[in-house]
Amino acid sequence: MRLSGVRVEKTRTGKNVHQATGEWTLIGAHHQAGTSTLAALLNHRQSGFAVEFAAGTLPAKRVVIVARSTPDGAEAAAAMVTDWPLPTRPVLCLVADVPFPASRLTRHRIKVISPRLSAVIGLPYLFALRNLGSVAAAVRHDRKTTHAARGLQRALARLALSEDTSS
Repeated sequence: MRLSGVRVEKTRTGKNVHQATGEWTLIGAHHQAGTSTLAALLNHRQSGFAVEFAAGTLPAKRVVIVARSTPDGAEAAAAMVTDWPLPTRPVLCLVADVPFPASRLTRHRIKVISPRLSAVIGLPYLFALRNLGSVAAAVRHDRKTTHAARGLQRALARLALSEDTSS
C-alpha cells in the first residue's frame, strides 16, 4: 500500500511499518530549514526523487539533512549528526539564508562534523524563490533556479551511484 511517498507494510507482529519510498529522504535539522523548498526543487522533473521525512516513518536508505547556512542551522545539523542512529552517513544540504557566503562560525561547525557526513552540498540563495511565490514558478521562469535544481539532482544521483557501486 502506498500513501503520498510512504509505503506501509505489515510486520510479523501485525503492526504497520511506514517506509519512505523516495530515493532520498529529506530531514530538517531545525524549524524552517528549507526542506519543503528542497523537496520541490528535487522533484520538479522527477517525481518521487525525494520525500520529506514524516514522523512515524522510517527514512529511505539515503538521507539528506537540511539546514540553513547560519550558525544556528549548523549547530542544529551538528547535533543531529552527532546522534545519528542509522548505519549510513547522511548528506548535509546547506540552504543559503542570505546572498552572501556562510559565516566563519558556520563553516567551522560544518568542517567539524564533515567526517560524519557522506557529503556537504549547498543550495545558493535564489532571489526567484523569494520573489515568485512558488518553486514551480521559479523553476519555470528563472534560469538560476533551474540550474540549481538540476545541479542538486545530479549531485545526489552521483552520490547514490557511488554508494551503490561501493556496496
